[in-house]
Amino acid sequence: PKGDVQLSVFRPRGLASSRPCLYFIHGGGMIMGNRYTAANVPLALAMHFQAVCVSVEYHLAPEYRIDAQVGDCVSGLKWLVNHAPEVGVDKGRIIVCGHSGGGGLAVGTISRLRKDGQHAVQAQMLLAPMLDHTMGSWSTNQYRNQMPWTRATNTFAWECVEGVLEGVQLENRSSHKDVYQVTEPATYLDVGTAEIFRDEAIAYAKQLMQDGVQVELHVWAGAFHAAEVFVPAAELSRQIMDTRIGWLER
Repeated sequence: PKGDVQLSVFRPRGLASSRPCLYFIHGGGMIMGNRYTAANVPLALAMHFQAVCVSVEYHLAPEYRIDAQVGDCVSGLKWLVNHAPEVGVDKGRIIVCGHSGGGGLAVGTISRLRKDGQHAVQAQMLLAPMLDHTMGSWSTNQYRNQMPWTRATNTFAWECVEGVLEGVQLENRSSHKDVYQVTEPATYLDVGTAEIFRDEAIAYAKQLMQDGVQVELHVWAGAFHAAEVFVPAAELSRQIMDTRIGWLER
């Protein structure tokens, strides 16, 4: 979009009309990965609906801090909206899909757009999102050594990022109604029971519900972080993907 943020656009062959779009923000704790990391997940979802998938490559920490990373994601999304007809996208049906660290950036992206008075997103999908820099939840300690994303790795990632996600306040928000409003888009959120992000994901979903946002939350029993990426053929992984497809259909 500005010459330094790369996007990959995946479209079905023979696209004859504008299609819905998944705007994908990859995981990796905001310190590693690229726009192809775990892209099989959004691509599988997009293929089911003959939709377009656009994946953004944001700059990584520690060279770039969280504000710059959110800015990259916002720039890519604005470019997509402005060039929707060229890439075969119905700009009224764009869903932001963030995985792990990308889930946190998805929240920050939508928050920044809202502050700018823009509401270009129909919904958001947050897949095991990384949200809480304080790491004060029970699950952060309970699964501190659970691979593939341990508490030590998470600590290192947040130290590299050196920032707090805008739009995320995980404490009681009775006095923070200006932070979240019902302008948040409909939200799908899932997380495994056996991962450090479990409690912060549940807390975020609860806060959205309290603010009147339409939320669908799934907490997958026995799933570790990104289980559907590492063991896609497992029965639970297939159930996870089928449930995501069901939400998109609705």
